[in-house]
Parts: sequence; structure tokens; C-alpha cells
Amino acid sequence: MKIVIDTNVIISAIIRDGFSRRIIFDKDIELLTVSFTISEINKHKEEICKKADISEKEFRDLLFIIFKYISIVPIDIYSAYLREAEKLISDIDDAPFLACALYLDCPVWSDDRHFKMQNKIKILTTQDMINIGK
Repeated sequence: MKIVIDTNVIISAIIRDGFSRRIIFDKDIELLTVSFTISEINKHKEEICKKADISEKEFRDLLFIIFKYISIVPIDIYSAYLREAEKLISDIDDAPFLACALYLDCPVWSDDRHFKMQNKIKILTTQDMINIGK
């Protein structure tokens, strides 16, 4: 099963060794994300390290491990769907996730409520992902 994963879910997995991280490490799920995800995570590196109580090296190591399980989809692959995605979501910064999901014809894993305000792409919360694994 292919699923586009939102940046905030990945950040949660870095901060805490919980359900999100375990789901990411599940080899039965093919996780994909948009091209700017790593740079977005790095923008918040200091805050993430503080919340997770980890060093920058531990942050980099964990990010490296997590991205062994998540593929990055280049923007030129899903760019044709960006305009449609921008019409579907109120937070334009999250339109690439929907565009990628439109291209791949798969759901998005996100706990951000504004994703649920559209009905074209299925949105899975972390709780939904936990239930899938049961």
C-alpha cells in the first residue's frame, strides 16, 4: 500500500519513539513524501532536538534511518497536479502532499485537520494507521 506522509508525522516520529515511528518502520507500507520535506524538517531542527532531548548528531542519524523507509517524490513528477491540489486545501503549503497523492492515486497520512476539509483524497490519521496494522 502506497501512502504519502506529511512532514508533521515524520517530525513526530523523530521527537518520540512511538506509534508513528513504528508505522514508518513497517515494511508492508510504502511511504512517500514530497521533495521539500527534508529541508522543512531541517528548518525546525533546533526545536525538534530540544523537544526530543537529542543532539544534532542523533537528529541527523535518526533522520537518515527514517528516510531509509520513506521515498522522496521529485516535484516534477507531481507538479501537473499542484493547481488542482491548491484548490482543494486551505493551507497552500500542504498542496504538494495532495498533488503527490493525486498523481499516485493513494491516501495521505496526516493529523492536520485541514486535509480532511477536501473529499478527493483519502486522509489517514495516525490512529487510522494504527488500526490498519491491527
